Amino acid sequence: MPYISQAERDELHFGDAYTALTAGKVNYLISREIDIELTLHGVSYSELNAIIGDLDVLKIRFAVGNTAAGHGDSQLLIWMTW
Repeated sequence: MPYISQAERDELHFGDAYTALTAGKVNYLISREIDIELTLHGVSYSELNAIIGDLDVLKIRFAVGNTAAGHGDSQLLIWMTW
C-alpha cells in the first residue's frame, strides 16, 4: 500500500474522497480497490490479467483526456467513479 497517514485513509473511507487528491491518495484508492477485487475473486492469472488490463485502459484514457482533449484533472475523477 502507498504510504499515507491513517487519518488520510479514514478520510478516504468515510469522508469526501474526491477533495484534494494527491498522488499518494489516488494510489491508495486504486490499491484498495485492487485488494478488494483480489479478496473477492482470488488471485489467479486471469484476475491479475483483467486488473492489469483495466489499469492500462485507465492510463490511456487519462493520457488522452489530458493531452488530446484538454480536459485536465477533472477527467480522472469521472473515470475513477465508473
